[in-house]
Amino acid sequence: MPTPAPRSLASDIALSIVAPAHNEAENLRPLVAEIHAAISPLAIAHEIVIIDDGSTDSTAELARSFHDPRLRLIHQENSGVAQSRNRGLAISTTPTVCFLDADDTIDPAFLATMLPMLAGHDLVPAAY
Repeated sequence: MPTPAPRSLASDIALSIVAPAHNEAENLRPLVAEIHAAISPLAIAHEIVIIDDGSTDSTAELARSFHDPRLRLIHQENSGVAQSRNRGLAISTTPTVCFLDADDTIDPAFLATMLPMLAGHDLVPAAY
């Protein structure tokens, strides 16, 4: 009997990356570049949700400058990182969510290592 072909990760996973940001203009460009570097080799459906948590610097303007249809910018009054994460989770459009604060970094191999473990698994019951 032949060995079954491995399932394509791209057909199994869609990912939302939620990034709370409060006055993080200096960190936003490197974060988005790292996210793209980690996701590009995987060829998965994804979105990046940046929650601008009442920034008074150029965080929102910088986020708008990316012109990436997979990047969504949500503005809210300053409410703190927990509220920002909750809002990002509530509006994400995929069943799999990764949280990265705007000043975090992501190793390019992280998603390639972690996402295959989720492929084909229902982690939260549909009735949840």
